[in-house]
Amino acid sequence: MKISIIIPMFNAEKYIQKCLESIGTNLIEENKVEVILIDDGSTDTTKQICKDFIKRHQSNNIKMYYQENAGVSSARNYGISIATGEYLMFVDADDCLKSEWFSIVSENMQNNCDIYYYSTSLKQVSKQQMISYIVGNNKEHIMFAGPFAKIFKRSFIYQEDITFKKGIINGEDMLFNLEVLLKTDNFQIVSKSFYQYRIYIGSTTKKFDDRIVASDKEFQKSLNEILVNSNLEKEWQAKISNYCLYNAIFTIAYRIAFIQKFQKAREKFSFLKEKPYVNIEKKKDKLNDYSLKKKIVFFFIRQKQYYLVYWILRFAIQNSKTEKEYYINI
Repeated sequence: MKISIIIPMFNAEKYIQKCLESIGTNLIEENKVEVILIDDGSTDTTKQICKDFIKRHQSNNIKMYYQENAGVSSARNYGISIATGEYLMFVDADDCLKSEWFSIVSENMQNNCDIYYYSTSLKQVSKQQMISYIVGNNKEHIMFAGPFAKIFKRSFIYQEDITFKKGIINGEDMLFNLEVLLKTDNFQIVSKSFYQYRIYIGSTTKKFDDRIVASDKEFQKSLNEILVNSNLEKEWQAKISNYCLYNAIFTIAYRIAFIQKFQKAREKFSFLKEKPYVNIEKKKDKLNDYSLKKKIVFFFIRQKQYYLVYWILRFAIQNSKTEKEYYINI
């Protein structure tokens, strides 16, 4: 089997059929790919749709497993543990692949790399530059943090014992990709696109939850552990760590702005008094790598002007309430 495709699912009844069909049943039947479906405690018809798909195609190369809801990291890790393919590929249940995806992916497999990155946005770059793409700190504003549009050599992932961090709501993808890249120099960038990523913009997706702060603390801790245990220069370690910390602060502040009244929102800014955020007001970084909106927000955070931070972000939210759903080519 060349590729194991791991698809975590949670209440994906609206999209999973299209996702499965985009893989190509001929590839499954010809033993070129195996599809591993991990149902993470869905309560809708996702499980039945997948059962019907498997029954229709009668292939042993489509397998479905069920687990009590434990999160996407747990589902992906389970998929990794039972995969049999030479390479691993991750697909989200609400995304899909282009019809020519397999020919694009298999074209370079003979080069025997540990990682292949696929995107028309990427050029041949150094390892440090590729790291900057993963964390999003680059002039092109490219963030390549997700596990999709990539394939990973399974034996390499097993040998290095790399898994997705459980209990982290946002950023588990970035940690996985960063750790993988930091442990190898054997990677290749392919300037072709085969992955279609679904974008959803809507107010229901960005509400404040206290778990966001707790999750980010775990993210920052894991990030620093990965960086410290790498061979990356200290200067680059600090650059990545600071960049991710600033972005986390902006994201949390943005979520706080979804709270309807400042009187209730104000107390949530107390997270800035806790580690690792507490020193943000003492930092003197020039913040050249950030957008104007972020620079303004960080300026007022440093001045402890949380009222202004709240209303700047509240204004941005109120002017972007239109719901949109569309696919982009990675």
